[in-house]
Amino acid sequence: MKKRLIQIITYSLFIVIVSTSSSQGSTYIIEVSDFQFSPDTGNYLVGDTVKWVWVSGNHTTTSNGVPAGAEVWSVLIDSFHTSFTYIIKAAGVYHYISVPDLPAMTGEFTATWPVGISSPSNISELIVTPTIVDNYVSIKFQVLESGRVYIDLYDLQGKQQQTLFASELFPGEFNRSFYLPRRSAGLYLLIIQCGSKNLSKKIIIR
Repeated sequence: MKKRLIQIITYSLFIVIVSTSSSQGSTYIIEVSDFQFSPDTGNYLVGDTVKWVWVSGNHTTTSNGVPAGAEVWSVLIDSFHTSFTYIIKAAGVYHYISVPDLPAMTGEFTATWPVGISSPSNISELIVTPTIVDNYVSIKFQVLESGRVYIDLYDLQGKQQQTLFASELFPGEFNRSFYLPRRSAGLYLLIIQCGSKNLSKKIIIR
C-alpha cells in the first residue's frame, strides 16, 4: 500500500508540472485550402487540440481511420464553417480526408501519451462526466483484462482527498457514479491505477 501511495504521489506531482505549463494541452493549426491540408502530417500528445482552419475552397475534414477509443468526425470546412477543433483522447494514428477532394486531399497525425503517462492496459474508452462537478461524478470505461483497479481523487499538491474505488474488476463495462463530499472549489485529479500504469482526468469542483 505504501509503495502504491508513493507511486501515485510521484505521478500526481508530475501531472501538476504538466498542468501548470499547459492545463489544456497545446493547440495545433491545420490550414485547409484548395487540395491541401497544411501541414498534412504531425506528431501530437494525447490531450492536445487539433484545429482545422479554412483558407479557401469547399472541403470537409473527415476521419478515415482512428485508434480504438477515439471519436470519429466529419465536418464542413468552407467560408460558412471556418474552423473545427478536435481534442485528442487516445494514442495512435489518425487518418483524415476531404471528401470532395479525394484522392488528392488527405492527412494524418500520430498521437502519443506524454512522457511518464500511459493508458492502463486493461482499460479503454474512459469517460468522466461531468468535468465541472458539484457532488457526483460518473466514471465509465471498458475492462479488457481482469485486474485490481484503484480510483483516487487528488488535489494539485499531490494530497489524496478520497478513494472512490479499490477492487478487482473482470472484463466488461464499468459504469458508476461516485459521491464527492463538499470540499474546496478548484482543479482536482481523478487518478486511475491498474498495476504499474496510471491514467488521470482533470475535473473542476465548484
